Parts: sequence; structure tokens; C-alpha cells
Amino acid sequence: IKDAFGNTVTNSTAAVTMAVSGNGTTVGTTTVNAVAGVATFTNAGISGTTGTPYTLTFASNGLTSATQSITPLGAPNTPAFGAPTPTADGFTVQISNYDPNFTYGGTATAGGNVAISNTGLVTVTGLPAGTPSTATITTTRTNFVSGSAPVTASSLNAANTPTFGTPTPTGSGFTVQITNYDPNFTYGGTATANGTVAISNTGLVTVTGVAPNTSSTATVTTTRTNYVSGSAPVTATSLNAANIPAFGATTPTADGFTVQITNYNGAFTYGGTATANGTVTISNTGLVTVTGVTAGASSTATITTSQVGFANGSAPVTANALGSKPLITGTPSLPSSSGASTVNLYDPATGQPTGTAVPFPGYDGPVKVASGDFNNDGVAELVAGAGFGGGPAIAILNSQTGEILESFFAFNPAFTGGVFVAVQDTNGDGIL
Repeated sequence: IKDAFGNTVTNSTAAVTMAVSGNGTTVGTTTVNAVAGVATFTNAGISGTTGTPYTLTFASNGLTSATQSITPLGAPNTPAFGAPTPTADGFTVQISNYDPNFTYGGTATAGGNVAISNTGLVTVTGLPAGTPSTATITTTRTNFVSGSAPVTASSLNAANTPTFGTPTPTGSGFTVQITNYDPNFTYGGTATANGTVAISNTGLVTVTGVAPNTSSTATVTTTRTNYVSGSAPVTATSLNAANIPAFGATTPTADGFTVQITNYNGAFTYGGTATANGTVTISNTGLVTVTGVTAGASSTATITTSQVGFANGSAPVTANALGSKPLITGTPSLPSSSGASTVNLYDPATGQPTGTAVPFPGYDGPVKVASGDFNNDGVAELVAGAGFGGGPAIAILNSQTGEILESFFAFNPAFTGGVFVAVQDTNGDGIL
């Protein structure tokens, strides 16, 4: 500091207050300690282009100083941020006012590490799951005031990784229970070998669409806001293809029917049920016998197959039990022109008369008639008995042709009191 005569002031015992002008404009004052020779001046009124020298002149009554050329520092670049995105071990956040002319750096609490890309993306790593951290981002540049700003976020919570019970194979894939199922998460899944995955609201995973005896791996995923996504695989093999029963031709019986399983395999276990109150038995050669069905009624037997490692199989087979439909009973027509009594013949399908037959040639008295299927061919035959005045003759006739199939005397041929006829299965063997 020099006095008005140009002498350096070195022994001032008091500070000197000086007016400060810059580029011809008064911009403030400063207090100068003469002994220390240090002037501190701060004034926001200094303006000018950053990086352009600015001339300050210090003056006081009786004292002057040489002018000082300085370059004012630019304003700090204070980082601004977008919304943070949590990650498994930290978070990311974009510096929204990123300027590549500045140098960026940063530190983070909770042991976090900070990296900043050349586009201003801040990545914080190294945090435990679900831990908050504050990253302080700094900016520096020659002739600029340093800047800094904090940004705080938490890392994602730990993933929910599915765990599984023991898979159960099915004919088209498998099922398996998620043992740590949590309904607060959203579950999804994919499967190899063309499998399709469905997950119930109790955590049962069902894989379908897989070919028989084929391995498939289902990958089950979990998602939830603020949690790391989780996933885990589970593998199983679908069952072998089912043994589907095939059948030959059905054979009607008096109370059901029989049918052969043409692809019978003794390695499988067979079972069955039948409609119309039918009961099913299956022999060790594959002969299916349905009993207990009302005469003439239809019944469907469902035959099932099972074996360890194979899908269950089943198939239906339907048939009618034999039935005797009465064609005519009572006393038939008057004697024919030939002098012998006749019986009427009927079409079993339409019930319409088709002609007459003579059961007892030469006998012109009354005849009693009933009908029944005596040979299990599904068509009822006629049984005729001579009435009062005739011998105790019995005749069985073909109901369609009138042919006498069998004849005998029920009592002593001398008996002329007449006989009545009826048909019945008296011993339960299905034969009338």
C-alpha cells in the first residue's frame, strides 16, 4: 500500500478502509491490514464475462494503490436430479442439468460406491438390500466455484426366490407347490418342451402341454414394487402315455353284456363302472362282463386303466341287455280253414302282424300263448299250450317264421283239462 507520494506504507498500525472500483464503477469497499498486506474483498456486484480479466482499483483519502487485474470465478454448477430408480444394491439417478464441461465426482453413505457416466447417470452400488444412502455429487471447473448437491434413495428389498415341494407328474406335465408362496408378490412362469405354466392363488404350479414321458423345466418368477425380481427353476418329467382301452364287438346277455378288451395289458390295473345299475367285472384276459342291467335296457361301462408312471386311461363301451318283448298272450284266433287253431306272428321291430302259424296240427280248440327269448338271440320266440279239450301239448315257435323249434307234453298225454303257459327265469341264470 502506497501513500499519496508513492511511498510504501509498512508501519500502519490500523487497518485502512478503501473504496473499490472496477472497470470505472464503484463496486464496494475493502479493509486492508497494512501489516499483513492482505485485502479481502467480496462483492456480488462484480459482473463481467467469466474468464475475462476484471480491473479493480483500490483508493482511500491520502492513499492509493496500484490497480489489480483479476478474473472473477463463475457461479457454481449445482447438480439437479431426476427421480431415483432403486436397484438391487443401490440406485441410479440422472443429473438433469448435466454439463460435460464440468468434472463430476461423488461419495455415498452406507458404504455405497458412486460412478457417473459421461451422460450424467449416477449409479450407486454396494448397498445391502433395503438400505437408504445419500450420494453427494460434486462439480469442479477452472475459474468456477465448486458445486455440490445430495440425493437420497434406498436400494431394493431382497428378492423373493421361490422354493418348491416335490413335483407330481401328470399326463401332460406336472404340478408342484411353491412352499414359500407369498400373495403380496406377483408370480409368473415359463416352461421348456412347449409347456404352459399356470399358478393358483395358493401357489400351486401346474405345467401342461408337455408330451408324455418328457422332461420340462418351469422357471417361476416373482415381482413386487421396491423388491428385486426373483426366479427359480423346477424340473420334472411327465407321465408315460395312458393305456386307453379298445373293445371288440359287444355280446348282449340277459342282464347286461360282455365285451373283450382287444388291447388288454396285464401290467395295468383295470377297473370299471356301468350305468343302469350295472356291475362290472374284468377277467385276467380282459373280458368285461356287465351284469345287473334290466332286460332290454342300455348300459355304458367305463373301463379305466392305471399303472405307476403312466397317465390314467379310460374309455366307454355301450350295449343293450337282452330283452324279451311279449308279442302276444292269451287265446289267439279261431281255427283256420284247415281245421287247426292258429297263432298270430308279429314283426318284433314294428309290432305289426306278419302271418299265422299252426302249433298243433289237427287241433282246433283254444290255444294259450306267451313269448320269450329262449335262445338269447335278442328275438322273442312264441310258446303255445293247448287249451281245454286238448292234450297237455306245449310248442315253441319261431315268432317270425312260425317254425316249431321244440314240442313236448307237460303232463300225461291223457290229460285234457287244458294248460296255461308263462315264461320266467326261475333260477337267475338269464335263461327263460
